[in-house]
Amino acid sequence: MLEVKDVTKTFGDTEVLKGISMDVRKGEVITIIGPSGSGKSTLLRCCNGLETPTTGQVLFEGQDIATAKDIDAIRRRIGMVFQHFNLFPHMSVRENITFAPMNNLGLAASDADALADKLLGTMGLSDKGDASPKSLSGGQKQRVAIARALAMQPDVMLFDEATSALDPEMVKDVLDVMRRLADEGMTMLVVTHEMGFAREVSDRVIFTDAGVIEEEGMPDRVFNHPQSERLKAFLSKVL
Repeated sequence: MLEVKDVTKTFGDTEVLKGISMDVRKGEVITIIGPSGSGKSTLLRCCNGLETPTTGQVLFEGQDIATAKDIDAIRRRIGMVFQHFNLFPHMSVRENITFAPMNNLGLAASDADALADKLLGTMGLSDKGDASPKSLSGGQKQRVAIARALAMQPDVMLFDEATSALDPEMVKDVLDVMRRLADEGMTMLVVTHEMGFAREVSDRVIFTDAGVIEEEGMPDRVFNHPQSERLKAFLSKVL
């Protein structure tokens, strides 16, 4: 569904991505791990057009995202959940979820409300529809952010360190939602520092360092039989 072809990305004099190539097949869960500053989030943002590659291509179902005539049509099919929630503070939880489906998919208000109720139930937040985002805990906000992304009925979900801004006790609830999505067959590309989640849920794990893919493979091989010295050093510090 997604194909990254020799992508570089430069900010000023800093080359953040240095020729990344990878693909994401339908139904796959791929986690991207690596040290801070290794280009993980920049790579993810290139996958839905929030960043444009300096060179190379990102293709969604064969279409170059950077040159697409209707980038919004592609983004409607690629949901993204950010580290810091980015909920609309002046809207209720329900309005956060229904706004985009009503305005971009043309859903009637009654249908959007029914969809919001279903998603909030799935997230364990059935009683929070009329609440203000500021009244929610961090974990609840992130689950609302996931519900908002899912309300657009995307084909692919991107998660950019979705738990790193949460208190440890809130992380489990969000990871449980992500595990359930994986079990249901959602195509997912996940940047994460949660090694247990990456080991348990991934079809493939990609380790990035200094703007390149240093190593990739199935979770058992990456975590239990790492090949590169850099990955061995990284895992020795995080496991």
